[in-house]
Amino acid sequence: MRKTSFYCFGVDIGGTFTKIGLFKIDISNLINKKDEPKENYPLNIYLNIDNFFINIKLIESFKIRTQDPEKSEYFFVNSLYESFKKILSKNNINLRKPIAFSFATPGFPDNKVKKVVGGAFNIPFLDKIEFENYISKFQSSYLYLNLINDVTSQGYYEQNIKKEIFKTEDDIALLIALGTGIGGAIFTKDKVIGGSNGWAAEFGHLPLWFSKLGGKKNLCTCGKINCSEVYGSVGSYVRMLKGKGKNISAEEALNLYIKNEADRDIMEITEFWIDSLSALSATLINIFNPSAIIISGAISKVAELSKIIYKNTEKYANKYLFEGVKFYNATSSDLAGAFGAVIHGIKSEFHVLKEKLWKKDQ
Repeated sequence: MRKTSFYCFGVDIGGTFTKIGLFKIDISNLINKKDEPKENYPLNIYLNIDNFFINIKLIESFKIRTQDPEKSEYFFVNSLYESFKKILSKNNINLRKPIAFSFATPGFPDNKVKKVVGGAFNIPFLDKIEFENYISKFQSSYLYLNLINDVTSQGYYEQNIKKEIFKTEDDIALLIALGTGIGGAIFTKDKVIGGSNGWAAEFGHLPLWFSKLGGKKNLCTCGKINCSEVYGSVGSYVRMLKGKGKNISAEEALNLYIKNEADRDIMEITEFWIDSLSALSATLINIFNPSAIIISGAISKVAELSKIIYKNTEKYANKYLFEGVKFYNATSSDLAGAFGAVIHGIKSEFHVLKEKLWKKDQ
C-alpha cells in the first residue's frame, strides 16, 4: 500500500462572511472493502475515486467579512492572504509545501479562466478577482486551483452526508439554499449535476406565481420580474419585516410564528414567505420528480422549517409527483460549502494529484 497526503484550503464566499477551512487529505491506493468506513461524519468524509481511498478531514476553520462598504476587492483578497498565513502558522505547516485551493463562489464561476464571469449580484467586486493571479502571488507552486458555484458545492457535501435518502440509482435530490438570494443543487447518489457550464439549478431565478402574490410585480437583481428569490429568500423575508418596523432576524420571526407568538404583521409576512417557498418547491417537484428536497442556509437551523414547507407545498404540487417526496433540513455545518468545494476539487483534479503527488513520492 502506498500513501500520500496534502493540505487544501476550502473557501466558501458568502455575501456577508467568507468561511475558510484548512483540510488534510490522505490518499492511499489500497482499499480493503471490509474495512472501508460505512458512513461519513460532518467534519470527516471518505471517498473512493478509481479505487483510491481518500479521507478529507477538517483541521482548522476561520471566518472573515467578505465586503466592507468603504473597501474594495483588495481588502478581501488581503484578508484571505492573512487568514491563510495565520492558519498555516498555527498548524506548523510550511508555506513552501504545495497546497491546493478550492473556492465556492456565488454566481457563475468559470473553472477554465479561474474567474467568476457574472451573476454574483450581491458581491459587486467578485467578477474583478483574478483568482489564478492572486493565488500564484500567495504560493507559486500550488497543487491546483478549483472554482465551483457555492450551492453546487453544498450539493457535493450533502450527497456524501445523506446517503440514506437515495433508495435507487435513479433517485434525484434537490437542495434549496436560502440566504441573501436563493441557490440550488441537483444530485443523485453518485453524481452532482452541474450542467454544461457547471451552473445548473439557479432556482432563485425561476419566475414565480403563488396565491398570496396577487398582482405584485417586483424586479430581481438579475433584471427579471418576480424571480423566486425576490419573495422567498431570507434577504427578502428580512426586508419585509423591516418594512413593517420589525428589527428582528428571520430566525426569530419564524420561531415566533411556530410558537404562535407572532403579531399580525409577522404572521402575514411569514405566511407570505412560506407560500413563496412552497410554490418554488412544487415547481421543482413537478419538473424533477425528486425523492428528497433539502433546505439549507442559516435559517435551516430552525428545526420545523422543512416540515412547514412540506405541508404547504402540497396545495401547489402535482399530487402524484408529491407523494413520497421527503423534505429535510440541511446537515448543520457552517463549512458545508467549503467542504463541498474541497470534494469537487479532488474529483475534478484527481489526475493532477496522481501526477504530482505520486511522482513526488516515488
